[in-house]
Formats: sequence, structure tokens, C-alpha cells
Amino acid sequence: MGIVVAVIWPIIFANSPFINRIFETAPMNLEQWLICFGVALPAIGVALWVNRFDPPN
Repeated sequence: MGIVVAVIWPIIFANSPFINRIFETAPMNLEQWLICFGVALPAIGVALWVNRFDPPN
């Protein structure tokens, strides 16, 4: 559930006209989103792998 929220929330936030107006930004296009996901997905995999061998408990 946390991963889903962590993926969906930035998409909603970055494409919000209200936020774009405040920070004078523009929504990202599909290619830019794919680059972000391409970097983030391996990081999630590494975090899951580390937690398997060295749990935080």
C-alpha cells in the first residue's frame, strides 16, 4: 500500500495546476516519468533485498 501511495501521490502532485501555478512549473511528459520510474524501481528492489538479509527489528 505504501509503495502504491508513493507512486501515485507524486503524479497527482506534479500534475496539479494549482501546484504548477505556485511553483511556476510544468507537468512532466511521459518520457520524463519513465526516467524517474527507471531510477526508482531498482532502488525499491535494493531496499527489499537489504531488508531480507538485515531486517530493521
